Amino acid sequence: MLLQAIQFLFSADIVDCNTIKSVTTKWCTDGTSFNNSIAMNLGTAPTYTSSTSIPALPGGTTISYKIIAVDNNNNTTTSSVNSYTVVSACSNPATVFTDDFSTNSSTSYTTSGAIGSSSWTVIRSGADWGARRNTSPLQLELTNDVGATANANGWVMASTPLSSFSSPFITTLNSNSGIVTWTFNMRTNRTTALTGFYVNYYIWISLCSLFYS
Repeated sequence: MLLQAIQFLFSADIVDCNTIKSVTTKWCTDGTSFNNSIAMNLGTAPTYTSSTSIPALPGGTTISYKIIAVDNNNNTTTSSVNSYTVVSACSNPATVFTDDFSTNSSTSYTTSGAIGSSSWTVIRSGADWGARRNTSPLQLELTNDVGATANANGWVMASTPLSSFSSPFITTLNSNSGIVTWTFNMRTNRTTALTGFYVNYYIWISLCSLFYS
């Protein structure tokens, strides 16, 4: 499904034993007339891509389209009809999860499992890694300085399950009908720039949702 503001380009792989003379996308909003045409141009053979996009249309509009190819002997092949429905951008987005870390706070670090009574858990590799929901400032902190062990190599991850998000969020991401927006406020106490997550790298974010068939 597409949002109202998004314009859609088509592409198709087309081969013919003769020279292809033209490829056209025909589309309509009534499902039958196909009275709009968009020429398609050859890019990297055999892929043709529409030269312009179908314009943005109001939410709820169903666009039907088909692709017609003609060779230099005027042989014509028409694809099956496909369609998509435009979904309006959400004017009043629902907040399904937020955490300012003002509850279940503690100065003590957790090195494995649930962080206090919160929905957040921590896993680690390395003796000096851990996480806490600090009391001052109120924030989630990940560290490699839990104890007396000298900053050991390793990693730490804190996570909260998508199942803790409220309705209308669906844990299978592509089952959500609108845009899902993730917002983070992150800081570091390092004086040098962070560059990634690997040897000598320092920060990484992963958003995961499980898909079952």
